[in-house]
Amino acid sequence: MANPVVHSQPAGRQWMEAPQAVTGIPPGLEYMGNLDQLIVKQRIELMEVLTGCEMRNKYDVLNSVSQQCYYAEEESEFCNRICCGPMREYVMHISDNTQQEVMRIRHDFVCCVGCCWCATDSSCGYEVQIEAPVGNVIGYAKQQTSKWKPHIRIFDANRQPMYVVRGPCCWGCQNCFCTDDIDFPITDLTEQSVLGRMFKRWAGCGREMFTDADTFGVTFPMDMAITSKALLFGALFLVDFLYYEQEKNNNNCKYTDIGISVNICELLWAAQSDCIMSYPIIKRQPARQWMEAPQGVSGIPPGLEYMSSLDQIIVKQRVEFGEMFSGLEMRNKYDVLNSVGQQCYYAEEESEFCHRQWCGPMREYVMHISDNSQQEVMRVRHDFVCCVGCCWCATDSSCGYEIQIEAPVGNVLGYAKQQTSKWKPHIRIFDANRQPLYVVRGPCCGCQGVCCTDDVDFPITDLTEENVLGRMFKRWAGCGREMFTDADTFGVTFPLDMAITSKALLFGCLFLVDYMFYEQPKNNNH
Repeated sequence: MANPVVHSQPAGRQWMEAPQAVTGIPPGLEYMGNLDQLIVKQRIELMEVLTGCEMRNKYDVLNSVSQQCYYAEEESEFCNRICCGPMREYVMHISDNTQQEVMRIRHDFVCCVGCCWCATDSSCGYEVQIEAPVGNVIGYAKQQTSKWKPHIRIFDANRQPMYVVRGPCCWGCQNCFCTDDIDFPITDLTEQSVLGRMFKRWAGCGREMFTDADTFGVTFPMDMAITSKALLFGALFLVDFLYYEQEKNNNNCKYTDIGISVNICELLWAAQSDCIMSYPIIKRQPARQWMEAPQGVSGIPPGLEYMSSLDQIIVKQRVEFGEMFSGLEMRNKYDVLNSVGQQCYYAEEESEFCHRQWCGPMREYVMHISDNSQQEVMRVRHDFVCCVGCCWCATDSSCGYEIQIEAPVGNVLGYAKQQTSKWKPHIRIFDANRQPLYVVRGPCCGCQGVCCTDDVDFPITDLTEENVLGRMFKRWAGCGREMFTDADTFGVTFPLDMAITSKALLFGCLFLVDYMFYEQPKNNNH
């Protein structure tokens, strides 16, 4: 073991700027004041991969724009890790960018815990104690009795229940063909109001098959008490150890032919249900839990009120069954989700069949975006232009991809256009008068593969390119989707208090990123 553990932090990642201390808040937890999401990425231990011996877990804790805000490292005995598995006694040390320990999570060894039928408040349930600062208990997270679904309760320091976390029946099933997040909704004690979610993210075939280095996250309301955010953050480690440190549940080389066949069938069945075109376009919406419709806001284009409470939008392209087996390009369809997986919009492309086959991403198209009442609230237009896309030739007047963004339909909000660059993607976003607003740049290499599954980031900056306001990203969708389809998953983050019309422009620009870089036959991993 290292003494002290918290001095073993990785180098080379951008840290979130340290906020000022807040009276009444445990030192070091000020970071959480302006966060509504934390991503916890477990680090790969090379020795563990090569020897099979369980090493101490280490985690990078990131905000929504991938800046590091904490670092977590396990302290435990070697023999306990090898012989006791996830039941082992451990202490999780959580430190900030000054290498000061700001939180501590303790788990005592208890034999034969983890059975959902036997877990009670008094015995047989997995439990962690959460301290902030070190030595000051702020609460507990404990497994509860259930028939088969994961069930966890969060308690305060006096063991009064605060929140309920439940998981799905099939919480261990992720593989190359089933890569959606595994969600654990967070509710109040009545289990009627969803306050956020914990989730396990698919990390790619290489990581999932050969390591137990998983990626987790938690979302919560921005205005939630900081100690409550810390409790939910601490409960993430319980979810990890309880469900994903188990040898048989972390996807480590345990698949059977039957298991994979079943998942393929489920994938194809789901895709087939959406392979038929429908008219009018905006009426074809998949069954999914929709975000509650907000009240109209004066001065805001109708339907864009959803964005007032959002600082992140996820766009998931739907798999097209006919496209997979025929090789013919079908109309793209997208589910637009908020950070807790609720749908806020649905988008569907309108284009000519011949244009899709022969013109590829240069084709003329209109993207219709509708809300849960099936009313079209936005429209993204792209006109056909021959020979666009070369980063060297793109200018404001010619040879660059450009889209026009309307909200409501017919009212131009602005434009997004490819700009000249040496090799890196370069996009500018303009208002309705073609005055520049934001700059979006991408990486030199936008490649993803089985062994390279991190998000491909496109930072959003002001015109000086010195202040990062958010990011666009393409998320690894899993081997099955990446190899056999161009159905990608994208997202955009922005400040919660950004103008709604600006959020709409950044959201519309996501479709430009998709068509420019990930609809190309040679670039979409077919």
